[in-house]
Amino acid sequence: MLPTSALADLFKVTYPRTCDPADVIAAECEMQEMNWYTSDVYVRGHYPAFAQRMRDAYGVELDCQEGEAELL
Repeated sequence: MLPTSALADLFKVTYPRTCDPADVIAAECEMQEMNWYTSDVYVRGHYPAFAQRMRDAYGVELDCQEGEAELL
Protein backbone atom coordinates (compact mmCIF):
# COMPACT_ATOMS: atom_id res chain seq x y z
CA MET A 1 0.00 0.00 0.00
CA LEU A 2 1.42 3.37 -0.99
CA PRO A 3 1.41 6.16 1.60
CA THR A 4 -0.61 9.26 0.76
CA SER A 5 0.30 12.80 1.58
CA ALA A 6 -1.89 14.90 3.84
CA LEU A 7 -2.53 17.32 0.98
CA ALA A 8 -3.76 14.56 -1.31
CA ASP A 9 -6.26 13.54 1.35
CA LEU A 10 -7.68 17.07 1.45
CA PHE A 11 -8.26 17.53 -2.29
CA LYS A 12 -11.53 16.14 -3.63
CA VAL A 13 -11.77 15.45 -7.35
CA THR A 14 -15.30 15.61 -8.72
CA TYR A 15 -16.37 14.43 -12.15
CA PRO A 16 -19.72 15.10 -13.83
CA ARG A 17 -22.14 12.18 -14.04
CA THR A 18 -22.76 12.80 -17.74
CA CYS A 19 -21.71 15.29 -20.42
CA ASP A 20 -24.94 17.22 -19.80
CA PRO A 21 -23.95 20.87 -19.18
CA ALA A 22 -25.95 20.91 -15.93
CA ASP A 23 -23.88 17.98 -14.62
CA VAL A 24 -20.63 19.65 -15.70
CA ILE A 25 -21.59 22.88 -13.91
CA ALA A 26 -22.62 20.92 -10.80
CA ALA A 27 -19.22 19.19 -10.76
CA GLU A 28 -17.46 22.55 -11.11
CA CYS A 29 -19.48 24.00 -8.22
CA GLU A 30 -18.59 21.00 -6.05
CA MET A 31 -14.89 21.49 -6.81
CA GLN A 32 -15.20 25.19 -5.98
CA GLU A 33 -16.84 24.48 -2.63
CA MET A 34 -14.59 21.60 -1.61
CA ASN A 35 -11.20 22.78 -2.91
CA TRP A 36 -10.86 26.27 -4.29
CA TYR A 37 -12.81 28.20 -1.64
CA THR A 38 -10.19 27.83 1.08
CA SER A 39 -7.08 27.01 -0.96
CA ASP A 40 -7.29 30.32 -2.85
CA VAL A 41 -6.95 32.16 0.45
CA TYR A 42 -3.71 30.31 1.21
CA VAL A 43 -2.27 30.49 -2.30
CA ARG A 44 -3.50 33.87 -3.56
CA GLY A 45 -4.11 35.72 -0.32
CA HIS A 46 -7.79 36.47 -0.90
CA TYR A 47 -11.12 34.73 -1.23
CA PRO A 48 -12.05 33.78 -4.81
CA ALA A 49 -14.68 35.77 -6.72
CA PHE A 50 -17.36 33.10 -6.24
CA ALA A 51 -16.94 33.07 -2.44
CA GLN A 52 -19.50 35.80 -1.82
CA ARG A 53 -22.07 33.99 -3.96
CA MET A 54 -21.49 30.84 -1.93
CA ARG A 55 -21.88 32.67 1.37
CA ASP A 56 -25.08 34.31 0.11
CA ALA A 57 -26.49 30.96 -1.02
CA TYR A 58 -25.86 29.41 2.41
CA GLY A 59 -26.87 32.51 4.37
CA VAL A 60 -23.41 33.02 5.86
CA GLU A 61 -22.31 36.49 6.91
CA LEU A 62 -18.69 37.08 7.90
CA ASP A 63 -17.91 39.39 10.79
CA CYS A 64 -14.79 41.01 9.31
CA GLN A 65 -12.98 43.65 11.28
CA GLU A 66 -10.96 46.57 9.94
CA GLY A 67 -7.65 45.39 8.48
CA GLU A 68 -8.41 41.65 8.41
CA ALA A 69 -8.43 41.50 4.60
CA GLU A 70 -4.86 42.81 4.52
CA LEU A 71 -3.77 40.01 6.86
CA LEU A 72 -4.84 37.36 4.37
